[in-house]
Amino acid sequence: MEQQDYYQNLIKRLCKAHNLSPRKPRFIEVEDVVTINVKNHLKEGVDLDCFKILNLIYQTVGKQDYIALNKRLENGEV
Repeated sequence: MEQQDYYQNLIKRLCKAHNLSPRKPRFIEVEDVVTINVKNHLKEGVDLDCFKILNLIYQTVGKQDYIALNKRLENGEV
């Protein structure tokens, strides 16, 4: 049975709520590491929707989460 990705669902719902394409952010998991790719439609520069999606992602990560992640990176646990 496939495990539900709650964070991915959250970001996609937030995109819909802000009239952004929920298909723009793509979540890829490789060996316990999840990357989030945001598709840019401009040939030069970055389109505004990319910044809006990155801002949504940034807003969902709290300070405590950031501190814990930073500590794990410092200790080589990630």
